[in-house]
Amino acid sequence: ACKDRTSSFDTETARWYGVKQYTMGVAKEKDATRGADGGDSRPTSALLMSASKHISLQCRKVNEAYIACKDRNHGNPSACLQEGEAVTACTVAVLTELNTTCPEQLRSYCECMDYYSNRFAKCRKEQEAFETCAPL
Repeated sequence: ACKDRTSSFDTETARWYGVKQYTMGVAKEKDATRGADGGDSRPTSALLMSASKHISLQCRKVNEAYIACKDRNHGNPSACLQEGEAVTACTVAVLTELNTTCPEQLRSYCECMDYYSNRFAKCRKEQEAFETCAPL
């Protein structure tokens, strides 16, 4: 699952996400369930968990803006679509950067997390290798 998801990353476009394709900062509508290769291209929980520290640090401001918008709108996410798209774009950018910088370490960590049902304690060796390659 992780090999398929991380190998299809592209530094110019983050095609694997599915809902939007971001090219040179411009969002283009795209089929919500198909990746560039025609397959399902949404990130797995293992991939998101593997990159969670990086996403948390690099996307903090846009995540906070999204939560603040939902708070202002009584928890209604449809009132915050612009903020939600910013969160998605940031996450796509982080995952693309990590795959460009440390593709093997990310894949190894992601595969371990997938195998052990996202239990960090079972993947400390892979986590260390990944965080050494892509320090926080």
